[in-house]
Amino acid sequence: MVIASSEGRRGAPSIPTQEQTRLLSEFSEQVSHASERINILSRRELLNIEAHIADSLLLAPHLPSESCSILDLGSGGGFPLVPLSIVSPHASFTGVDSSLRKCQFVEFAARKLKISNLLMLHARIEELTELHGSFRVITARALKPLSELLQLAAPFMHQHSELLFLKGPNYKQELQDSVDSLATLGLHLVKEIAHEVPNKGTSVILGFMKSEATASGWPMRANTNKQ
Repeated sequence: MVIASSEGRRGAPSIPTQEQTRLLSEFSEQVSHASERINILSRRELLNIEAHIADSLLLAPHLPSESCSILDLGSGGGFPLVPLSIVSPHASFTGVDSSLRKCQFVEFAARKLKISNLLMLHARIEELTELHGSFRVITARALKPLSELLQLAAPFMHQHSELLFLKGPNYKQELQDSVDSLATLGLHLVKEIAHEVPNKGTSVILGFMKSEATASGWPMRANTNKQ
């Protein structure tokens, strides 16, 4: 279900080119090799690594078509950061994660794949106050409960920004639990789009935009490690 649409400003291709498909395949191989040393994906998840790629690419058609800055929170092993940077070369991506080893892996993967539109930051999200108000789009996947995620992400928005989060089938309860956070942060839901990802199940895109200024004092201190 799409609550609201902004097709006029979308433009990132939903079907990768042949070269992009090659890069996505190489990234999958890098994740498989790195997972032997770093906790990126479990052995079971590695059997369905294509599902993680496909899940990440669900966000691509919802990114602006023009040049813009995109922040990915809790980038971990590079999902959705690296797949999105591959299929959206017109955008500048910044990833942030508190795990040094995972940040180093993403930087290594970007160098090997010659991805030039990606910057990886080793930091806690709430420490990056100098970047507040700097991004057109903020993304996250499998990071935190929605209410906490909204609190972490909202300060990085400006008046025309959008939050794009990938959530699982229990997202309705998370939305109910986020009513107070949405009101406090001056945000409203603009997208609610469910997809069935082969070998993964239901994945839902939730999009939020500002209806008024974010209250001061955000984000609250929170643990930003991956769930």
